[in-house]
Amino acid sequence: MQNSRRQLLLGAAVASGASVFPLVSRASTALHLTHIYNLEDLRHKAAVAVADEVKARTNGAFTINVHPMSQMAGLRDGVEGVRLGTIDMTVVDTATISNWNAALGAWSLPFVFDNYAHARRAMAGAPGKQRSEDIRKAGLVSVGHAVIGFRVLLGKKPLDTAADLKGVKFRVPEIPVYVSTFRALGCNVTPVPWGETYSALQSGVVDAVEADPVGLTLARHIEVTKFASQTNHIFLDNGMLINPARFGGLPKEVQAILMDAGARHFSGQLSDTQIELQQRDWQAMAKSVKLTEKPDVESFRKATAPVIEEFEKRAKARALLESIAAAK
Repeated sequence: MQNSRRQLLLGAAVASGASVFPLVSRASTALHLTHIYNLEDLRHKAAVAVADEVKARTNGAFTINVHPMSQMAGLRDGVEGVRLGTIDMTVVDTATISNWNAALGAWSLPFVFDNYAHARRAMAGAPGKQRSEDIRKAGLVSVGHAVIGFRVLLGKKPLDTAADLKGVKFRVPEIPVYVSTFRALGCNVTPVPWGETYSALQSGVVDAVEADPVGLTLARHIEVTKFASQTNHIFLDNGMLINPARFGGLPKEVQAILMDAGARHFSGQLSDTQIELQQRDWQAMAKSVKLTEKPDVESFRKATAPVIEEFEKRAKARALLESIAAAK
């Protein structure tokens, strides 16, 4: 009876955001979260918001120390550290996690999502549940997932048709789906760490880059390029992830608080704000570069169609892709 009453009180406390921990002093347990983003990036701010809520709702018994700007590890190293348990948590896009489970690459295939509404329906529905399971198979647990934005092209010359990309030295992250997509477009694919891309553009090591408008603006890549094309070729999301053993070792009530905070600050608020900012920053880019808002998307779709076909066969992802398409 006492057990049942405690469960009811706990559930009510978690639902209301109230603390379920006594105010008396107790030993503190600290988790460490690494990410690559700077202090102004909303992903950093969302991670801090989750940390603040966990600390407040556990009366400081459980804390999350957020380490931005690759202070602990880079993008791939951060994921590997969380998988191995040498790092507790990270913030990363699904495409990067596909290095450890190819099925996750479906979320970053070219032109698989039509718009933000389509992406959010997929994330909240059956495809999103499948993604959480695929992330677990990659050795991670998702605390929350957010819409970050659609990626656009930025270069030193117009990039408005698939033919415009042939032979261009393009900075692409070391993610199989991205590399395959830009090779299909005939680019000279050049993996460069994100933090070194500005100087690579400036020096001519690469002549073009692709990312979401907010990311490109924060990185100041618009200072060393001249043209932008709103291809919206790949959808970008980000998840807050934790090591499975570390998560399983937390008290059940702390697990519930962490998941609740992740759903609120990552899946909800971060997604809403990012969509607004992507649209704002795209328009603001016109002050620095020439914008093409209606490129020849059909030529890009045609050139990259083999990437989807090859992925579907290799990852046996027909059912998942059909499920994503059904969310339109």
